[in-house]
Amino acid sequence: MGMGGPGNPEFGCEVNPFSMAPQKALELIGNSLTSQYERWQPKARYKCQLDPTLEAVKKLCTTCRSFAKSERVLFHYNGHGVPYPTSN
Repeated sequence: MGMGGPGNPEFGCEVNPFSMAPQKALELIGNSLTSQYERWQPKARYKCQLDPTLEAVKKLCTTCRSFAKSERVLFHYNGHGVPYPTSN
């Protein structure tokens, strides 16, 4: 596994996830993504879910949809590092 540098697909939002504790890397990548979206669309509302359960995602979808009414909702899913589902 090469380490390359920023711009390398192994980096998430210019954060090297292998250089720190996994939870810290997850938080830094989430914050970086949020700040990037805020620069592109400062008036929008953002909700970052770090490693959510299926129920948390369902609740987030329902909540966002009800608050948005007839407006658009954008979901950004970053699935890097997610293991394949088990057979059970």
